[in-house]
Amino acid sequence: MTSEKKKVKKLAFNLLDWIIIASLLLAGVGIWFRYGLAEQWENKKNTVTACISFSISDIKETTFTGGYFAEGNAVFNGDAGNNLIGHFAGEDKFGYVPAKYYQHTKTGEIVVKQSVTDRIDVVGAIISEGVMTEHGFFYGGTTYIAPGQVVLLNTRDIKVSVLITDVEIVENVEK
Repeated sequence: MTSEKKKVKKLAFNLLDWIIIASLLLAGVGIWFRYGLAEQWENKKNTVTACISFSISDIKETTFTGGYFAEGNAVFNGDAGNNLIGHFAGEDKFGYVPAKYYQHTKTGEIVVKQSVTDRIDVVGAIISEGVMTEHGFFYGGTTYIAPGQVVLLNTRDIKVSVLITDVEIVENVEK
C-alpha cells in the first residue's frame, strides 16, 4: 500500500510539472504574438512607398552603361544579410558626371579636378516599401536606412558601396 501512495504522489507531481510547463509555453507564445505578429500586422497597415536616393563615387563608366542599374533590377543590402531593399527606379532618377578627385598643390591648396578617364560619379534611386516612423524609414518594416549611411548594395550582377543621400515618401500603399 505504501508503494501505491508513492506512485500517486509521483503522478500528481508530474501532472503539476506539465501544467507549469504548459503555462510557461502559453505565456511565451502570447508574448511572441503580441510583440511579433501584432507589430508586423501594424506595420503592414502603415506601409509606404519610398524613393531612396544614393550616390556612387568613382566607378567605371561601363558599370553604369552596361545595364547593371536597369529599372526593376532587385537590390539587396549586403550589410544586413542580403535582405531585399527594393528595385532600381527608372532612368529619369539616374545620372552621372565625370568623377571628381582632389589634388594637393605644392602650396598645400586643394584643387578639385574631373577624371579624364572612364571614371564617373553616379546618382540614382531605389523604390522601396517600408514603414516611416518618428525614428526614420525602415524598409521591409524592419531595417533602418537614412541619409548619410553608407550601404553595400548587391544585385544579381554587381556589388557597390553607395552613400544614401535622401529618403522621400512617394505614396501610401493600400493593403
